[in-house]
Amino acid sequence: MVTHSSASVRVETPHVTETTQITISDALRRRAQSVISNRSIDAQWRSIIRYALETNDPWLARQIARRKFVSECSALLNDLLGN
Repeated sequence: MVTHSSASVRVETPHVTETTQITISDALRRRAQSVISNRSIDAQWRSIIRYALETNDPWLARQIARRKFVSECSALLNDLLGN
């Protein structure tokens, strides 16, 4: 095998990994805690919210907002239907 001495050796630098600190607002944390402590909400759902809260998952805000929306719609339907 022939080697070429004119080729330069590439020096690789390690990739710099950026860590993103995700902060959860106090209001979101309180809403998540209220979902976790609400026994009328499915246990599996509460576990998912608890895990998302513990890991500072950015998905948490959307899920809490979605849950609040579903809860408000359910309450509105119950009021309209007289239940």
